[in-house]
Amino acid sequence: MLCGLGFSCLLSSAILAIPSMQKDSLPASLGSKLCGFDLFKHNSGWDELPHALTAAGYNAQAYFLFGDKYQTASLLSFYSPGQKRAFFLNILGSRKNQFSYWPDMADTQKGHDGMFVYIENLSDLKRKGKSLSEGIEYYIEALNPYFKGVQLKGVYPLFQCGGQAKKVAVIFICTHYNGRTPPEPHLY
Repeated sequence: MLCGLGFSCLLSSAILAIPSMQKDSLPASLGSKLCGFDLFKHNSGWDELPHALTAAGYNAQAYFLFGDKYQTASLLSFYSPGQKRAFFLNILGSRKNQFSYWPDMADTQKGHDGMFVYIENLSDLKRKGKSLSEGIEYYIEALNPYFKGVQLKGVYPLFQCGGQAKKVAVIFICTHYNGRTPPEPHLY
């Protein structure tokens, strides 16, 4: 036996297979039963990010990519077509991270156009009593001081289950970055 505890191996395999079993390609009866199992929601759907960026019209020569969370900037750097380094614009005042110490947008992207990506698990929004449209309005207002224009490009599903989006990428086109940066946080 490959695994000394056969049942443990079987159980581990079944648990690790849940994210792929939640996809819409499963029979509706099985997929919908697994949709409520959100243990893996954080790790699901990233393989759809390049498709979302392409659908939004991302072109590495025309746009730089950025997000307002460390994880988003990291995922954009890894999953974007061409794997061009993304940037972190700390509009939320989060603690410093590795992106805080690398050349930032002000150093390299002044005058250029960017695509801002906001990623949301819809169940988290619902739990907080918020809506996706509230998040979109917030980000348009929060990004406006840094760009000549901010426009919603679209909402792209990253993970769907039971025919409904569970995690989405909200993508904005931000034109002509002015070089301003948010106040420096004093959190490490």
